Amino acid sequence: SNVKAAETAALFSHVSAADSHMASRSRRWHQKQIEKKRKKRDMFTGLLL
Repeated sequence: SNVKAAETAALFSHVSAADSHMASRSRRWHQKQIEKKRKKRDMFTGLLL
């Protein structure tokens, strides 16, 4: 029973680690998209000024 519990705990920690990794990756991706949009907008306002 203890072995099973340990295996389950290991599996859960592995999954949560993968989840947080994916979350940080997608957050970074969103940040990049936002920066791209901001740069595009800055270029646009630069042209207008």
